[in-house]
Amino acid sequence: MRNTRPSWTSFAAVSLWIIAVPAGLGLAFGIDRFIRDYPQTKDAWLTPGLYSLVVAAAACGSVGMVIALRRPRHPVGWLFLTLSLLITTTGVVDGWLAYALLVQRDGALLPRVVASLDRAEFVFWLQILAFALLLTPTGHLPSRRWRPVAWLIAVVPPVGFLLILVTPGSLASPLQTEQNVLGWSLADSAPFSVARAGAGFGPTLLLVVAAASLFVRFRGAEPLERQQLKWVALGAASIPLIGVAQFVFVVTHVGEDRSDVLGAMAGVFLAAIPIATGVAILQYRLYDLGVILSRAVTWVILTIALGGLYVCLVLLAGVAFSGVGDSSAIGVGLATAAVALAFSPGRRRLQDVVDRRFNRRRWDAVRLVTEFTGRRTNEPRATIDAVLARALQAPDLSVSYYLAGRAIWVDAGGQEEAGPSLLGSFVVERDGRVIAALSGIPPDGGQESTVRAVASAAAPELESAGLRAEVRAQVLEVQASRGRIVAAADRERRRIERNLHDGAQQRLVTIALELRGTLASGGETPAPVRAAVERSIADLHLALRELRELASGLHPAILSRHGLAAAIEDLADRVPLPVTLELEERRLPGDIEAAGYFVACEAVANAVKHAGATTLHIRTARDNGRFTLEVADDGAGGATFDGGHGLRGLADRVDAVFGELILESPPRGGTRVRAEFPCAS
Repeated sequence: MRNTRPSWTSFAAVSLWIIAVPAGLGLAFGIDRFIRDYPQTKDAWLTPGLYSLVVAAAACGSVGMVIALRRPRHPVGWLFLTLSLLITTTGVVDGWLAYALLVQRDGALLPRVVASLDRAEFVFWLQILAFALLLTPTGHLPSRRWRPVAWLIAVVPPVGFLLILVTPGSLASPLQTEQNVLGWSLADSAPFSVARAGAGFGPTLLLVVAAASLFVRFRGAEPLERQQLKWVALGAASIPLIGVAQFVFVVTHVGEDRSDVLGAMAGVFLAAIPIATGVAILQYRLYDLGVILSRAVTWVILTIALGGLYVCLVLLAGVAFSGVGDSSAIGVGLATAAVALAFSPGRRRLQDVVDRRFNRRRWDAVRLVTEFTGRRTNEPRATIDAVLARALQAPDLSVSYYLAGRAIWVDAGGQEEAGPSLLGSFVVERDGRVIAALSGIPPDGGQESTVRAVASAAAPELESAGLRAEVRAQVLEVQASRGRIVAAADRERRRIERNLHDGAQQRLVTIALELRGTLASGGETPAPVRAAVERSIADLHLALRELRELASGLHPAILSRHGLAAAIEDLADRVPLPVTLELEERRLPGDIEAAGYFVACEAVANAVKHAGATTLHIRTARDNGRFTLEVADDGAGGATFDGGHGLRGLADRVDAVFGELILESPPRGGTRVRAEFPCAS
């Protein structure tokens, strides 16, 4: 059933409950305190029963209020609010009847009639609880076949109330001196007695049937609804006990003298049902049932064991130190110290044993993580991310690490992420510091308690992984910074190349044309002058060629216009050696093309100037997301990264774009320079 906004009538009803129930319970306590000083009411002291009523009314009302406000269309919330009002009314009426019939004793008819009505109001409590169990957790019947049961729950309690109402006889304690003024003499007949017994026990039987509907729902329920029904079943487990106790007390007439016991049992029962039902309907910490059971069993066993150990040690110490002055004090001291020392390790070991039985999934998950953190796993290459995914049965689980110094989230590789979403993520803390977040945990399989336990066990390893991720993030930041520097240098190269092309080169071309035009003007030019002008023109062409080579070395225009393959072909045309080419024609990102071009230029220059090579081979390939450029020569070899700034600078440039430069240059075996770059295919 989906959440809807509560209407003004919902707020009004809840506001009425907030006023009426605390006021009624306060009035009941006030009446109890007022009448307890009268000697004739010493057997009518209401305080023990009132405590049970307060617990029951508070539990029913609080759960009903939350359900009514969060899911106003769910009938169970309103049923619990109604039950809370009935319980409160019972407390006030019981106090008033004790005062009117035991203290005043004026023979008024009204209190005697109300006392007769009050003797059977419990059937309506059972009726409301039966409807609540029948409609939990969806707010609807399990199926249409349960409609007759719903009609019986609606009809049988009122019939039982009427039959009990007309039964003659004395009222229950403490009003046993009063007779039922609404009793009917014919109600003592045998058939009527049988009908009264059936109708009186009928509400309890229907309550048991309503509880059985939970098991019917469970058989065909989804995982989430099954977990909800487990909680309701936990609260409904007391129903058979209450029914048996009521039957025994009524049959044996013990209930006439021990109504306080029945009242206490009813109070606990009436509190357990709404609390468990509220958890189921509101899905609050729905998966903590196994944790509650395992912790409860652990503390019970631990208390018994340590208590027995304490007693045994005190007795043994008393015997051992019997000749000492105060042997009992010595025994108590030694026993206390022993119990204190045994408590923490004993609790951990016992909790481990109990979890293995009551919460096996949590135990298996924590064991898997502790084996990894203790390096007792058979998978040496396993990562904490993979171990957590297996432990929580979450194949899509991802781990984000928080870098407090930079206030960012990163993955294990140091890549910055947007951060975990509030929904479906679990933040891991250690010593009050956020260190990581787990995302991708399935809502139906990742119990919060299991996730908390696993995260606690994995926190030291997650912190270490976070430190490694921080180092990787710093490395990536350095690489990105170097990439930005290289990109800035490339932009500056392009600017200088454009300035040389558009400025100095054009100026030199213009001067050469002007000089040649002067020679061709037709006038008489002395031979020495003509020779000097011709030499100047030749020098201008030489300077122009040198400027073009310089500009091409800075950043060739052909690289930007036509790509790396065309630039390498142009480079090969200018090399005074035979060059064979195997080139990938597809374009690449600009930073990779620039880095590849300068690798080729430097490798070719080294082969020509230093290696004494006679042939060159240049190959480029693009495969599986990697781009490879390889320059091989048949020269002298023996090149190293430490032999000068050229290859070391190339390695830094390639690394700046997340590539790798590999050098193979055995002495007298030629040189092979290979650069590999990440590149989408």
